[in-house]
This record gives sequence, C-alpha cells and structure tokens, in this order.
Amino acid sequence: MNAVAVPAVYHNPRFECEQRRWLDNALRRTRYMSGALGRWHEGQLQRGKTLYDVNQETLGYINRLSRADFNLTAYDSELCELAESMPSKFIKLRDAAMGERQSAGGWSDGGTKRVIESRGWGDTLSALVDKSPTEAAAERLESRYSLGLDYAAMVKKYGEDGAGHRLADHLWWRKLLRKTAHRGTEGVLRELGAVCKKRAPYVSNVTLRRYLEQQRRNRLLLENLEAENEDGESFTLAQLSDLGVSNPHNRFAELMVRNRGFEEWVEKENKYQPQVGPSSGFVCMFYTWTTPSKYHAVNYDGAINPKYSGASPVDAMKYLNKQWQKARAAIKREGLEIFGFRVAEPHHDGTPHWHIMLFVRCYQAAQLTDILRAYVMAEDGDEAGADKYRFDVVAIDPAKGGPAGYIVKYISKNIKGIGVGIDEEADDYAVVTSARVQAWASVWGIRQFQQIGGPPVTPYRELRRAARNKENLPVEVQECEQLQLLMDAADKSDWCEYTDQMGGAVCARVLRPLQAAQFVRDTLGKYGDAVMVLAGLWSHFVGPMIRSRFHSWTVRARERLPDVGCRAPPLAPA
Repeated sequence: MNAVAVPAVYHNPRFECEQRRWLDNALRRTRYMSGALGRWHEGQLQRGKTLYDVNQETLGYINRLSRADFNLTAYDSELCELAESMPSKFIKLRDAAMGERQSAGGWSDGGTKRVIESRGWGDTLSALVDKSPTEAAAERLESRYSLGLDYAAMVKKYGEDGAGHRLADHLWWRKLLRKTAHRGTEGVLRELGAVCKKRAPYVSNVTLRRYLEQQRRNRLLLENLEAENEDGESFTLAQLSDLGVSNPHNRFAELMVRNRGFEEWVEKENKYQPQVGPSSGFVCMFYTWTTPSKYHAVNYDGAINPKYSGASPVDAMKYLNKQWQKARAAIKREGLEIFGFRVAEPHHDGTPHWHIMLFVRCYQAAQLTDILRAYVMAEDGDEAGADKYRFDVVAIDPAKGGPAGYIVKYISKNIKGIGVGIDEEADDYAVVTSARVQAWASVWGIRQFQQIGGPPVTPYRELRRAARNKENLPVEVQECEQLQLLMDAADKSDWCEYTDQMGGAVCARVLRPLQAAQFVRDTLGKYGDAVMVLAGLWSHFVGPMIRSRFHSWTVRARERLPDVGCRAPPLAPA
C-alpha cells in the first residue's frame, strides 16, 4: 500500500513516521478497500481539513467495516466460515437467555421483587420475563453485528418456529452476512467518492468483480445440477434456466412484447372512440422522478456532494416507493385510469431514479401530471435546481415514434445494452456498462422493471405453458372458445389480444377471467413452513383448473459438486 502524504505543516520526521505507521496499520484492517480509503484520506488533507479530523473520520469508516469478529471486507471464504459458527452462537445465547428468564421469573416473588423494583431494575426484569429466549438471542446478535435483523418482522412473516429454524441454519446466515458485507462495503465506497462517472460508474470495481464472480459460480452450479421428470427426460438446470425470463434475451423480449402490446391496444381502443370526442382516447406520458440532492453521494464533477446525508440506494428506493404509493392513492381517489411501466435505473453514483411510462385518458393527463409532480417535489422541493432536475414530463407524439420505441432504450440499457450505443450517464458503451447496472441492481436488491396496471403477467406465462400441452387439458377447457382465444394470444406473444381478452388494460383484477391457482404443497419447506406452489389457472369460464405444469421433477447432482458456494479468489484492491 502506498504511503499517504502528510501536509507540510506537520513536517517533523518523527511525527511523519508515526503518522504513516498508524495509518498503514489502520488501513490494513480494511484489506482491499485500503487503497480507496487512503486516497480519500489524502484528498481530505489536500482540501484543507486538519489531520486530527481526517484521522477521526478515517477511524469512523474503519469501525463501520469491522463489527466484533465480522469484518465487512472479509473474503467470501471467511464469510462462509463465520456463517458456519453463527448457529452455535445463536443457540448459546438462546440457552443463556432461557436461564436468565428462569432466574428472573424466580426473583419476581415477594421481597426480592420489591427490592429489585426499588432499585429501578423493574424494566430489566420485565424485559427478561416477557421476551422469548429466541427473541433475546436474536436481539443480542443484532446489537453485536448490526445485520438489520428484525425478529418481530421474521415472526410476522414466518412464525416463531420458522424464525427459530432460520436462525439455526448456517446457509441462512451465509446469505445475510454476504448481503450485509456487500452493501456495507459498497456504501462506504460511495461515501468515499469511489462510485461516480469519473472513477467507477453505478458500482465500485470491487462490487463489479464480485458480481461477475458470483455469476460464474452460479452458472457452474446450474450446469452441475440435473432435473429429471417422471418420463425419464433430464435437463441441466442451466438449460431450464435459459428457457425462462432469467435469460436476459428472453427477459428483454417479453418486456418489449408487453410494451408494444399496450401500444397496439391503445391504438385499437382509440379507433373506436371518435364519436365521443378525441379527448376520451388514451395518450402516453413519460415521466422522470429523481430523488432530492441529499440522496446523491457524488456530483458529476467527481466531488463529494456536501448535502449528502449518507442515504443508500435502498433508502432512495424506499423514498421513491413511498411517494409513488401516495401518488397512486391520489390517482385512485380522482378516478384516473392509468397503465404502463416503471423502469428504475442508477445515476452515475448509484442513486436510483425512475422513468415512468403511463397511458392515461387525454382529458386526465394534466391532472395526472400535477399529482406526480406534487408528490415527487413534496420533500425538499424548494432546493436549488429542484424544478429543473427533480421532475420531467414528455408527452409522446406518435408521429415521431411510438411509446415502445421511446422506452426500449431504457430497457435495453438496464439488461444488455444492445442497440443503445453510448451510455451518456457513464460515458461508455452501454454493452459495457450494462454489467455494472446489473451488479448495482443485485447488490442493492433493486427491482428494475415493474408493470403498472394492465392484466397480470403470470396467467400469460402459464397460458403459454398450457398451449404446449393442449392434449393434456380437460375437454371443457379445450372446447371453451374464450380460453382458446386467450391461449392462442399468449402462444403467439400477442399481448394486445391477451389484454383485450382479459377485460382490457383498465379492469379490476377480481373481474379478470383468469387467476393464478396456487396450492399448499404436501411436504413442508426446509424451515418447517407451508410452501405455496403454482399449479395452473382458475377461470371464470369453466369449472376445472387449467393445469399448466404437468411434470414433477427430481433434482440431483450430475457429479461431485465443487465448493462453488464459498470459495472465491481474493478481490483486487478498490
């Protein structure tokens, strides 16, 4: 690691030597992040900050990256080893909490209880008695490691038994430790200015290398697992994965089919409304939502944003989702009819922003724009530049190009970058930066694409499955004309016709003729939970369920699997 320069005011040979030694030892704890942190340290000194203040801030970053025996900059093999030890730590803490609870329960009688309460220990006693040992152990682990472990939320979602089984499983801990470490290190690198247009757009180089290595390991695992059905047909999981929307090419194709289908449906719908007046037809509006400046870590010139509050991309997405929920409620109250798509993509520093393409009745477009502008500008709407950068609206002119042609750039840039050319946000070719966008979405758990309104996509996919096995469907299904129209539309990737047959783009879900059919699996899941499985579709037209899944599969290893889950080469310095 290169020694960090000390300003001239401190030029004392002995002091310089001690400072460099202290800094080298401190940065060594941050491993592959030592380079980025060292450059930040030097940059802060050059900007005129005192050495004491910069050293204190550096220590703050180092302490954020180290929590007890959990180092966020640990290599993947070390995270796996720590995960192996977490169940035993949880069990020990749970047993200790159980003993404390029993002791507290014994002390809660007679004179001893009065003594404890007179000394102000009543709250502690009550907490020990009221909390379950599992909850107490989970809270102690959270206070030690700061993993975002919310036991109450786990119990609400999985029940007490499900939460306890997860806390006793090293694979569950492995996933949580990886997520915490990856987001923690990426968050610090954003704050240090290592994620920006001039250095590493969207994500740090460390996170990009980690993501690519993870993709390689995942592919190797899928190629070494084989699924066989009751007919003796066998395929690798990699082959089956390539057939679905996890394949980027299939994902892009389906998104464009749905966008183009909405556009065709609107064109068809508008043709049938001339007698009512042109204002009753649908128009397409394209909106851009951007977060307040306090969510942005780095300016476009590479300088740290002085208004930055330390918010992560997850916090920014929560803000955008919260404002969208408020806007949707207002849209519903006003009776506006909308449908379309939302694309979330990163600014150069990893802060998300939204592009929202909405079809709306012509006479409701101005009201929709006012609502969306009001909610995105509700927080810090009076800050400098807010009117220019926080909200944008474009009315799509069909004479200059359709909505699908307008949004295709944003979809492609966030999947493979094919046909986009230069990504201006990152100042590089989109086919290169698309990998960074995927890494960004992966590390922060960002949902990139979301359909707004319109018919659900699950029945569409299940109809495509059923169409390949028509001979196995019940006679009532085969003879039902409406179902055959729906099945043919899905099989031909005709989203416009599918939308029409499903009641149109604007229709309550309960009134749509097809609903997903889900059942509880006979066997419990890994953690003792009831598992819901998708079996087919329920229809308003016929009584029998429309089966779309006809095979049961057994997954096994083709050969002895390599340990791809926890061994990864050390990362190069950031």
